[in-house]
Amino acid sequence: MKRSILSSARNGLAAACALIASAGVAHAQSACYTDSLFPDERFVIDAETQGVLVSSWYDLAALLFGGKQTAYSVHGKYVYAYQEEGDPWVVHMAAATGTIDVGTRYFGKNVNPGAVHTQTGARLGLTVHIVEGTGGEALFLPVTLDCRSTETSVLPSEWSCESYNAWGDYFGVSTLTRVPYQADDERCNLFEVVPPTMPTVSLSQGGHHKSRAFRQ
Repeated sequence: MKRSILSSARNGLAAACALIASAGVAHAQSACYTDSLFPDERFVIDAETQGVLVSSWYDLAALLFGGKQTAYSVHGKYVYAYQEEGDPWVVHMAAATGTIDVGTRYFGKNVNPGAVHTQTGARLGLTVHIVEGTGGEALFLPVTLDCRSTETSVLPSEWSCESYNAWGDYFGVSTLTRVPYQADDERCNLFEVVPPTMPTVSLSQGGHHKSRAFRQ
């Protein structure tokens, strides 16, 4: 009898662990974004729950500040690609990593008027790890983006972003827009390991394809 009880308890624990594991996997989600200033660029990112910054279930701070805050780790790729008529794609790709923080209201209630002010929405910090050059001269250097959204979603439909590159170029504000059907966007699905031999021409040199990682 005792052996049967222990066996049932062990099986129940195993089932519970499997359920928790599957629930954790479900938190991972991905999206591809276009950029209003750089139409040849794509950001394809996968976000996975990292941890709770403020818990609305038991943390007094959540009750006072009005919301639950959650951190997500971000991994993905940056794609800069273009194609002239009749020519193959010219593709530059790099890994991209970052963090998304999302703040939501406490059980849908308004923020306590007497509490420290807090807002809801999402923040994204993203770094593009690109270093490419030719002939001993760098052509592409890393890019940093700081984005925000009023949507309480880990991957909202739009981000408002400011960005700069390691050259020191600041690009002001641009809008990242989520691609509705990622499979239908060629740039979202491109992948590159060996940099193209075809030269990339900057705007200052008379080119019309823009990359924020390229020296302006």
